[in-house]
Amino acid sequence: PICSRCKKNVAVIFLTRLENGKTVNEGLCLKCARALGIKQVDDVMKQMGITDEDLENMSGELMSMMGAQEPPEEDADDDGEGEYLTLFFDGDTSIKYVSILPGYAKSTSAYYRNNRPKDILIEFSDGRSCTYTLPDGMSYATLALNDTVTTSYIRITILSVYKGDTWDDTAITEVIAYR
Repeated sequence: PICSRCKKNVAVIFLTRLENGKTVNEGLCLKCARALGIKQVDDVMKQMGITDEDLENMSGELMSMMGAQEPPEEDADDDGEGEYLTLFFDGDTSIKYVSILPGYAKSTSAYYRNNRPKDILIEFSDGRSCTYTLPDGMSYATLALNDTVTTSYIRITILSVYKGDTWDDTAITEVIAYR
């Protein structure tokens, strides 16, 4: 989904508010969420050391991934190990499961041409973390956390990858967090 405010970037922050007695759902990009002064975004950026320049780069990378017909061009000198993505929530959210669709799941051939995450580290805003090994297959891997975690974000860091046949890009198609 595209940001409901700027109409340019990928929406990653989702809010529900009441307007004239009606429920309104909207999605915001990180830049707009920060511009609107959403405290959790500022808090997480400070805690994780994300600069305004990093925020600009992340917005561009997300747009490339959402609209690309082929995988985005490689802009790192490695195969994705050490790279991370962060999912921000509107306030503290209770999570028991994280489902991940690893790889570039546009097609089976695209999936195997790119690197796929193998070992990942999942970190939460309360300081807890856990590691998982994802299976190498074009299907969702559902990870059951030991305990329900209340967090304002999830950060997933790629520790190792399954090598692709053609490209060194590493992709994650979708991440879903729920109770």
